[in-house]
Amino acid sequence: ENITVPIRGWAGFPNKEKDGLYGIIAPWIAKNGTTWLFNEANVLVRAPCWNCTYQLVNDACLPSGYGEDPMLYIDHRDNLHIVYHKFAGVDFGGLPCTVTGGCGGHAYSADGGKTWHTGPTTYNATVSYTNGETIHYLTRQRPHMIMNSNGKAIGLSTGVTVCSTSNCTVDNAWPGYTDRGLTSVQPLNVD
Repeated sequence: ENITVPIRGWAGFPNKEKDGLYGIIAPWIAKNGTTWLFNEANVLVRAPCWNCTYQLVNDACLPSGYGEDPMLYIDHRDNLHIVYHKFAGVDFGGLPCTVTGGCGGHAYSADGGKTWHTGPTTYNATVSYTNGETIHYLTRQRPHMIMNSNGKAIGLSTGVTVCSTSNCTVDNAWPGYTDRGLTSVQPLNVD
């Protein structure tokens, strides 16, 4: 059965939409039940439980034009993290990530989401495999972290689009690419 869960309290944050919508909402439910929601409009809210009233934590977590497809998570040290797909945002002068070399972004907060720190590009469109093969994909987006039982990030899953031409571009317009897409899972070098 499909159910709709109302996000109580979100209506109290006018003009926090992206293109008139809330866009993709990235949830994270902590072990104690605290629920965090981050949306593509760059807004982070928190509630003591998933069906409780949400309170605004920050309405500008990431730089303007940061990207899309966020994933929010809390690490084993209780720091908040957001990984996201960087696209033709202002930080790249409107160029796509395959041109700039940086497709993925990362930000973290050690103070419960009040202050955020962003770093360099976290991944690009090139993936090296254990068999020695390296593939440069047309797109690499929708990042998701894979966590172990201790809450440590051990892998990165992304949606990738396989190039169909020698110069790794397509000429078909919106609503999307006609090239083949797949999921790539890459282990992280962590101890």
